[in-house]
Amino acid sequence: MNRNMVLAEWSRAREALRAADTLTRNRCYADGISRAYYAMLHAAKAALHIHDVTAESHAAVRRMFGLHLLRPGEIEPELSAYFGGKPR
Repeated sequence: MNRNMVLAEWSRAREALRAADTLTRNRCYADGISRAYYAMLHAAKAALHIHDVTAESHAAVRRMFGLHLLRPGEIEPELSAYFGGKPR
């Protein structure tokens, strides 16, 4: 596990989530949703780095998240819906 990469992605996730909160409070809903998506993306990348898995594209993050976290049962299957998958 690359601790620095985990922490960097987690920091980006938290920052994006704060931005999403600020934007939605100010009724900038489309931009708030976009930032919330990026918060989830960076949180997923942080989780993947814990398993020494690196994924750069959005599609690769979704695919690797399913393969390394959802399929083995480390993450609740319902969360796959947030990345465009179907819950089991």
